[in-house]
Amino acid sequence: MSINDKDVDLIKKINNPWEIEQQFFDCREILYETSSLFFDKNLHFKILNKDGLLVDSFNSYKMDSIGDVIGDDNFGYEDIVVDPKWTDKFNNTLLLIHEYKGSNMEFIIESNSKPIKNNISTSSLCIGTPNGDYDLLKTIGYNGKLLECENFWGGVGKCSYVKIFTNNGKTIEIE
Repeated sequence: MSINDKDVDLIKKINNPWEIEQQFFDCREILYETSSLFFDKNLHFKILNKDGLLVDSFNSYKMDSIGDVIGDDNFGYEDIVVDPKWTDKFNNTLLLIHEYKGSNMEFIIESNSKPIKNNISTSSLCIGTPNGDYDLLKTIGYNGKLLECENFWGGVGKCSYVKIFTNNGKTIEIE
């Protein structure tokens, strides 16, 4: 969300992520919102059959991206820049992050054969900030086709925090 300098001062006075969320995110236009999983080597996949029984499980380590599968590096990849220095969309950027432990996404694969790791690929979302990128799982692909997430469960709340990236290059973090 883009905010002005007066809002930056107000947010610093509020100094509470939950109150900031209520006062800013619940009643203003949000330019971008996502619920996803941090994309790293620890991402764990489980394949269940239609009866909910485990068929296979594996980690995301050495999985192909959907772009690799179809031969187009940009396919299935999304990059969002929230750094006020690099985009005109933001005067100062207000970023709210809720981290959870045990989150999961559910995808439904309809197939006559058993899905295996080699048939599954990943699609990522990169949120570029002045302090580094947030790499998230956007969706998965099956046999080169993107799937839509059917359900997302947040898991157990781990932490919540707010980051403000100011137009003068400072980062303010409120936990």
